[in-house]
Amino acid sequence: MTRAFTEDEVLALAERAYRHGAAGVPLVPDRTALLVIDMQDEFVRPGWTPYWVPAATRQVPPLAGLVAACRARGVPVVYTVFSATHGYLDRPRSGPAMPSRHPDLGAADPAWFRDGRVWHELAPEPGEVVVHKPSYGAFYDTRWRRSCATWAATP
Repeated sequence: MTRAFTEDEVLALAERAYRHGAAGVPLVPDRTALLVIDMQDEFVRPGWTPYWVPAATRQVPPLAGLVAACRARGVPVVYTVFSATHGYLDRPRSGPAMPSRHPDLGAADPAWFRDGRVWHELAPEPGEVVVHKPSYGAFYDTRWRRSCATWAATP
């Protein structure tokens, strides 16, 4: 017979497992992928745009290590970037004020929210998938949400 755990009990168990190095998650390479979401110049490059996220810049070294570990184990690395897609015709209805909706934004550097360049320290290797998405959400209001859900449900 199993019993339901309280939230406090689950948190205590997780904290204990992390403290003792027993909180690993088994990776099954043919059923696992690492998603690197929005680690692109606009958000990572210090001071380059008003959209810079300092916390994203700080995450580059540990994320680079995770990317390398996944590649070494044959775990696919998939990138998503917010960029100009399909001539701006696929913008979601939910985001009329998003920067990439306006082709004139970033006149000083036309790459802002257009090219979707992954930060150089995390650059994809040849053959790795880069999903250029029309909105901030990696899955919401995009065709990738449906594709990923189908992939995840495949035995």
